[in-house]
Amino acid sequence: MKLKRMKLKRINLRLIKQRRMNSRTMRSKYLRAKTLKQSPALVLLSLLSTQVLAESYYGEGDFYLGGKFGGALLDLRPLDSQESGQDKQNPVNATTGITFGYHLNNYLAIEADMSYLGRYRSEGANSSEEVNHSEELFSIATYLSTQYRLSDDAALYFKLGPAWVNELVSLSSGLGLKYRMSPRWELDTGYRWIQDTPDSGDDLYEFTIGVTYKFGLKHQSKIAVEINPVAKAEPIQPPLASQVNIDTSELFSFDSNRLINIKSLVNFVDTLAIKICDLEHIASIDITAHTDSVGDKSYNLKLSKRRAEAVKAALITLGLPAKMLHTSWSGEALPVATNSTPEGRAQNRRVEISLKLAE
Repeated sequence: MKLKRMKLKRINLRLIKQRRMNSRTMRSKYLRAKTLKQSPALVLLSLLSTQVLAESYYGEGDFYLGGKFGGALLDLRPLDSQESGQDKQNPVNATTGITFGYHLNNYLAIEADMSYLGRYRSEGANSSEEVNHSEELFSIATYLSTQYRLSDDAALYFKLGPAWVNELVSLSSGLGLKYRMSPRWELDTGYRWIQDTPDSGDDLYEFTIGVTYKFGLKHQSKIAVEINPVAKAEPIQPPLASQVNIDTSELFSFDSNRLINIKSLVNFVDTLAIKICDLEHIASIDITAHTDSVGDKSYNLKLSKRRAEAVKAALITLGLPAKMLHTSWSGEALPVATNSTPEGRAQNRRVEISLKLAE
């Protein structure tokens, strides 16, 4: 009887041990399948994301083309002292136009504006003369424009330059608000002033709304993934630390923590699925964000923090556990290139992602 009980006990122990082994195997297969299962969807998402790649919000060398419509008011001045106390109705007309510009850098642009300003009556030299005729006003203006960023998507701008109105040169200025609807499209609402229009010499005020389209956005180059070599004859040794480094310099628009390209992050997750397979072998994934030296140092430090947290959130969305993701940020303190050139600043705007295997 005792011998029978001992045999049954041994059989039960074997069954328990086998169940534990099967449980571990199934858990490992589940984690591996979960990681690999996400890859096709992520690759599809990365293909869609390549349509909205950009190097910066306003990168050096970007052209833009816009269209607008609105209304203009002609501020009529009294023709003589007899009219100084009389109220005259200022004429208002519909306007339309196109703009074409080129960004010199992240803050300055040159712009050309061609507009139809409407038809206005041209009066005589004094109040006793009758109206002679009506005249259509066309303008061609060139501006130097500067902007101030309010947020990742909104910016105030101011512009100043000469305007040719029906072949006469006048001073013109304007201000407005641009709002980014997508990496290439912007909504533009603006106000413009033109001094001393032809014939009457009256000032003209124009209010417009329109859209602009940006050309020349640079696509991200392929991200190099560097993996320390492991001897082919030896399996992966848990005590040995291996590290994967990815340097991504074009994840974000300029002065923004909005991700505009997740392709490199998708590649990173796919690399984990292919090279590591089991998430249990990963000790930690460290995310470090950097900026260039444009702007205030304390602001850049806060911006790098927001960028690191944005990458962490994206990796969690792509299926990585939050507990193994750790963020850090250094602002402009650790450049890898000079900040005196556009190319160097582009290299310094980066997020470094490093992976360490469990010991």
